[in-house]
Amino acid sequence: MQLRIKEQQLEGARESLAALQEGLKNAKAREKYYKDLLDKGLSAYELAQIAGMIGGQVLSQIGNAYSVASSVAHLLPQIGSLFALTYGGEQIGAALGAVGQAYKAQAEMASFGSSLAATLGGSSAAPRTGSSRRPSPPATRCRSAGRSRRQRSRWRSPARRSRSSAA
Repeated sequence: MQLRIKEQQLEGARESLAALQEGLKNAKAREKYYKDLLDKGLSAYELAQIAGMIGGQVLSQIGNAYSVASSVAHLLPQIGSLFALTYGGEQIGAALGAVGQAYKAQAEMASFGSSLAATLGGSSAAPRTGSSRRPSPPATRCRSAGRSRRQRSRWRSPARRSRSSAA
């Protein structure tokens, strides 16, 4: 009886070793994939995305500064006579607010350009020359389910879907 238990433990240890060796092989493949990406550098689409993100953020911050200045300018008193034109905080504040909105609109356009570059860089319609198209990372196989981890993360059983929607 004890010999049978020890044999079962040995078989379990062998299966665990095989699973660990396969996991190590998959980890090495992912390490090589990401090292190759680092060695190649950023693609043209990635550079365009980063430039758009930075430009959009700068424009947005400038727009925010004008909006704050507009709020402060509205505190200025109106100057002029009761029977003539007046000029003051309302006009200055409105003008600064309009400039702030213009910068924010430009920031949205830069953000759109950044998103477009990311989409083009990751789509199948992207040019396949040079380093502008990145391959997908290697899929790792799950021995027990026979599906890759990427496939398992996308698939949910009906029971899991109902539990996650109830939460």
